[in-house]
Amino acid sequence: MSTPVEDRLKDQGQAEILVGLFFDHTVAQPVNSVLDAEILLAQIDRGIDERVTERLVLEHLRPYIDREKARAAVRKDSVGDWFSAELQAELRALAMRPVRLDRKFLRTAVQQDAVKHMVRSIVEETLNRFVSTLKPGGSGGGLIGSVGRGAFGIASRAGKGILGQLGSQFENQLQSAVSSFVQNSTSMMLDRRIVILTNPETAQHLGRSGAAAYDAVMKQSTADVWSFAERVMPIDDLLECLPGQLLHLMGRDDIREGIREEVAAVLAVEGEKSISELFVDDGHLDAMRSEVIQVGAPLLTGFAGTEVFAAWLAEG
Repeated sequence: MSTPVEDRLKDQGQAEILVGLFFDHTVAQPVNSVLDAEILLAQIDRGIDERVTERLVLEHLRPYIDREKARAAVRKDSVGDWFSAELQAELRALAMRPVRLDRKFLRTAVQQDAVKHMVRSIVEETLNRFVSTLKPGGSGGGLIGSVGRGAFGIASRAGKGILGQLGSQFENQLQSAVSSFVQNSTSMMLDRRIVILTNPETAQHLGRSGAAAYDAVMKQSTADVWSFAERVMPIDDLLECLPGQLLHLMGRDDIREGIREEVAAVLAVEGEKSISELFVDDGHLDAMRSEVIQVGAPLLTGFAGTEVFAAWLAEG
């Protein structure tokens, strides 16, 4: 035979009243009674357990990416559609600001062996192409060859032979000069490039380039963005690393201490306030109260009909 308490809890209307009363009691409590840094950290630790995150990535995040790619193809929207006009204006203003590059950073970057090798290769190839235009059949008309064929009206076989040899020697000297110049001038060219990249005029040019790049990105369709990301990034490999990365971050003492400090900062401002004061108006609070009752009352009536609840009630 059921007790009066059981009967009331099994009644939907009574359950709604009780859940509402519990909600009112809860939101009247101060924020610092429900927010605790150590409890929050423990909840985060449980939430990023690899057994949890691996399943979420596999069963939810990866399928979400596939579904979102398909939705993007149907929507035919652009990146700019995701931003309000006000935010777009702010972002574009940021993009077109002069870009002032740090000279120390650039010097470190360009002194890398790979950069030096690339610059040497480009300059040497350019100069060698120039030298090749001086050879017979070259795009420059073959200046060296023309010396060999006859200069200043000399057309004898002997004259051609002598001048041809001079042309060959001249070409060899040019090739040697090119190699020597490139070898000795690479550092100077890189230093000069640093000066150019860090001057105010270049900063203005980079700012205009940033604005142009921003405009191009905003016009890109989201479907193209997903396709590009899929081509250039190993998405599946990155997702596989995500659970371990979350553990890595939360395993760092400075991250955990930062969370503690942020919770303390929030409580210093909001801790003594009631939870209800965090809502911007009574309408939002009432809406949440209704939603909690809508979800909580059926759970309560269902629980009131279980043997577990009956056993607990009997113990009392």
